[in-house]
Amino acid sequence: MKIKDGFMQRGKKTNKRIEIISNNGDPTPIPKSWRPVQGSSDVLVVIPDVHMYIRHSPQDNFWFGAEALSNLLDHVDAVKKDLALKGKTLRVYQLGDFFEMRFGSLATPGSNSTPAEIRMSDPQYDLIVNQMDYLRTHLLYGNHDFELRHYPSFRFGALEGKVYMEHGFSPSPWTESPGRPLWEPAQLMFKLEREIESTFLNLAVSVNAIKRDEHFALGVKGGETEVDQYPDESTYSETQKNYYVTRLLNRVDGPDVKICIIGHTHQPYMKLNQTADGGGWLFADAGAWTEGRSDFVVLTDEETAICHYKRAN
Repeated sequence: MKIKDGFMQRGKKTNKRIEIISNNGDPTPIPKSWRPVQGSSDVLVVIPDVHMYIRHSPQDNFWFGAEALSNLLDHVDAVKKDLALKGKTLRVYQLGDFFEMRFGSLATPGSNSTPAEIRMSDPQYDLIVNQMDYLRTHLLYGNHDFELRHYPSFRFGALEGKVYMEHGFSPSPWTESPGRPLWEPAQLMFKLEREIESTFLNLAVSVNAIKRDEHFALGVKGGETEVDQYPDESTYSETQKNYYVTRLLNRVDGPDVKICIIGHTHQPYMKLNQTADGGGWLFADAGAWTEGRSDFVVLTDEETAICHYKRAN
């Protein structure tokens, strides 16, 4: 299935809010010797880090892209139903860090924020979670919602035919990679820092020093400005790329796996390496749906692309 005709277009109408940003605006063909690359599905839609936090907290920068995500999920639902009429299957994956649980709870000071507190902080946030549920989204966990690993609906990684997916924190420094020594103490310090920051931010809002919906969190980019460019590939983390490419070459995630899709870095990236004997690999970082970005990956047996979903005018 072609992405432009089969996913971006329904009937004669094209969703003009979807823009392919990888490969100079064109889908990347899947090598014919690899096909089919999916298992029991025909189309994969992969949504990266969202970092949804408590609405109206100055530390929440997801809400700038909330409408766009809800609109994308409506589009995906419609395409999924169209494909079902043709006997085809569309699956949605979310790569983790959907909730920002490393920031403090406003309802229970001293505790981390919870999915229930976050989703119920705004009707649109609750709607988005319900839309994800309706689409039967397959959920992975990341390092910012690591606690969700205790729930059976959340997994570390997923395999769809020759496609492997995970959040992407494994090769990160000890401060960002759960399970490493000193990670827990680092998170306690991080939460304390965010709680102190939140106290001063709420004070600043109360005296009109900053606006209620103005974003500020140390070390986190704001989401006010839409970011739709595909970054210079030379700026992508070599550590991240080499770790997952090495896994592909060594067939760590399965003997037939050719494609790896991750998130975590908030930087979209896609690289195809095809060899003459039919081997090779494709590594993709799906980007982010935070910090001004609204990226996602679409994969069919014929081609793949990193897309940007434009905000409403």
